[in-house]
Amino acid sequence: MTDPIAAAGAIAELFTWIGVILGGIVLVAGFVRGALMRNPRTHRGVVIDADEHSVGFRWFGDDGDIHEADAPPLRRRSVSVGDDITVYTPRSRPDRGRIDPVDHLGRTLRVIGWVLLGIGLLAAVLSIVLLFL
Repeated sequence: MTDPIAAAGAIAELFTWIGVILGGIVLVAGFVRGALMRNPRTHRGVVIDADEHSVGFRWFGDDGDIHEADAPPLRRRSVSVGDDITVYTPRSRPDRGRIDPVDHLGRTLRVIGWVLLGIGLLAAVLSIVLLFL
């Protein structure tokens, strides 16, 4: 029969490794995702009727070209054809626009990363405490 403290220590160590490694990876991914759209360029755009079932938007890029993209499904209900909108583009890719605010990009990944990292660190402390029991 297995000692319950030893089993709890093994489970805590497993949570330590999963939490620290996976949490670190997700946290880095969240920071990278946020950094890719830091300080975006803003452009004035207009909502267009892409076809009979979808709505898109069009804007002039810094390169002087006209760019188009489809509106995200959730935003299609809140915009009408002909509305003026703000389009956010990365500085390196003026052809990749989005109409959602970009200040939240990577935030979900960062929160999940911090939670996993916290669980991993708490599990590490628990496994050390269980060594002395």
